[in-house]
Amino acid sequence: MDTFLVINCSLDALLMLISVTANALIWSAILKTPPLRSPSTIFLSSLAVSDLLVGLVIQLVYIANELTPSNSSCTVRPTYYLASPVVSLF
Repeated sequence: MDTFLVINCSLDALLMLISVTANALIWSAILKTPPLRSPSTIFLSSLAVSDLLVGLVIQLVYIANELTPSNSSCTVRPTYYLASPVVSLF
């Protein structure tokens, strides 16, 4: 396995955990604090949910795609291309 690939996937996994944790905290803070429910924070909440889904779905599928051998019969590339625009709609 290529050293660059290992470093890239390790860094992406770390950033995925940070992204999921931070956006989950933002979303829970907005939901649990009624004074924060203004129209502008609703947009912020929507952005946090979208980023949370990107961290949970897209980055995870990207790591799986990078670590799967290219000659394998099981490929996740079509899933990655399909899920990217769908997750970004939320």
